[in-house]
Amino acid sequence: MVTLQYIGDPKYFRHQKIVALLNIPAFLGLALLNFFELPIWLELGFLLILVVYMIYASINFYKFYKLNKRYKLQIQNKNVTVLDPKGKIIEEGELVEFENMQMEFELDTLENYKRMWQVIKGNQSCSRLKIKTLKGFKSINFWIDSYYQMNQLKKIQSQES
Repeated sequence: MVTLQYIGDPKYFRHQKIVALLNIPAFLGLALLNFFELPIWLELGFLLILVVYMIYASINFYKFYKLNKRYKLQIQNKNVTVLDPKGKIIEEGELVEFENMQMEFELDTLENYKRMWQVIKGNQSCSRLKIKTLKGFKSINFWIDSYYQMNQLKKIQSQES
């Protein structure tokens, strides 16, 4: 059995895009501070703006990680269940296919930049699977946090084929 983090709130993608867009001016500002000799008041002003951004980004990430971390997605063989924080089953179904499997954060910096660019363009870059429920087919978004989870999902995917 594999337990994953379920992304149930579609606002997550909008806030992920906002934070990714705010990273660009922050990096450009840091580059300006390092390459050019600017007046001290301008440097301090930019650092203050950077601290405010970091606080905003931290609050934003904390809120959505906390919101999404409560819900769990469990996959055992071909059975998929979504559980709320109290352990009550929200949704149940049979695994049809994995549409996209990728780590939330890769060790490769270049890969993270490619993903950030995809988020800025508006493409949802998260892992997704399709399940068959009594009401029909449904697509579910989730996070893969570790390489262990990734390997377990690959085993399930190979059993599916």
